[in-house]
Amino acid sequence: MTERNSRTATMPWWAAVIGGVVSVAAGGWALASAPIVIGQVSAGSTIAGDYLSLGTRIWLLAHGGPIVVGGLPVSLAPLGLTAFIGLALHGIAGYSAKQAVLAGGDAGPKTMSPGLVTLVVTALSTVLYAAIVTGVVVLTNASTSPPRAISGALVLALVSAFLGARRAASYIPPLPGIAWAGPVTRSVVAMVLVAALGGISAIIAALLAHHDAVVMTAIGLDPGTAGHLALGLGEIAYLLTAVIWAVAWIFGIGFTLGDGSIVSPIALSIGVLPPVPILAAIPTTPSSWLGLLWLAWPIAAGIVGALVLTRALRTTRIDLLTLACGICGIAAGLVIAVVGWISRGDVGSGRLTGLGPPLGPLFLIAPSALGLVAALTGLAVSLVRRHRAAGADKKT
Repeated sequence: MTERNSRTATMPWWAAVIGGVVSVAAGGWALASAPIVIGQVSAGSTIAGDYLSLGTRIWLLAHGGPIVVGGLPVSLAPLGLTAFIGLALHGIAGYSAKQAVLAGGDAGPKTMSPGLVTLVVTALSTVLYAAIVTGVVVLTNASTSPPRAISGALVLALVSAFLGARRAASYIPPLPGIAWAGPVTRSVVAMVLVAALGGISAIIAALLAHHDAVVMTAIGLDPGTAGHLALGLGEIAYLLTAVIWAVAWIFGIGFTLGDGSIVSPIALSIGVLPPVPILAAIPTTPSSWLGLLWLAWPIAAGIVGALVLTRALRTTRIDLLTLACGICGIAAGLVIAVVGWISRGDVGSGRLTGLGPPLGPLFLIAPSALGLVAALTGLAVSLVRRHRAAGADKKT
């Protein structure tokens, strides 16, 4: 007996979408407001409407909508909160699609095809979440750029809901060359994940190397136990941003901290930084020749991604493997570049503007490096396969 026959839906799919999306919106707002509430409680202050309004602004900032804090414009998004919202919407859409599939049975009169399930769940989830964000923007006027906040919410909900619903409904879009989609996607994801692992490793190494400076900065703030908790939540919200900047660092591109500064393995020029513990882990001197070994991470990423693709493509054609691996490398580099672009922003209107990876080098170097390494790996694999095939023919 199939799962479809042995299980029944526990609730209508549309109710799952509505309840889930509203819960995600409320949960995201609560997480955005948590550091502020904790900080006010630790200071013995009353939780006033102004502080809850700040939480609303931070929530909208996670959707890409610039805000004003203390009279200063802020557009640097807390991508950790953005990722949480996206994952939550992905899960809600997946659960809702599963309810729609289970409610239809195998031959019931209300059966919906996997494509239709994906469509209706994605559409309702996206429209409802975008409507909630739009309502908050209109009623509170909390974002200085309502179109950016609304469009950010629309894109976030659309992508997250589609991926969640498609997977739960087992829907395969009828696109040309769809047989290549799986191997290519796995190859690109593998490169991005290896690069992300390199960024995470660089952050951990920096924190260990500058442990004393990080601790002294945290102690110097003296925010109290609750204040440390609030500060920690805030840093977690921007941890994904830090990982993206670290990925740019291991590519040799680095990132800027405003006012013409640059932090990279081969160049270092920074001014006075805000007293934030994680910023104390930034090196104060350029890397030694040993530190340049971090630049090997993009090479490893390109090799791993190419091997993932060549494992699925069992061909000896040199042109096919080389080109396919190169295209995957370029695609992965573009993904990294786009994410790096999204991670950029400003904190104020003075020195701390244009924070993040420089766009020109990012869009040039990341796709070029991964594309070249992946193409060379594909070439090497095809040559090895041809050599083995020639040896096998001689034996026969």
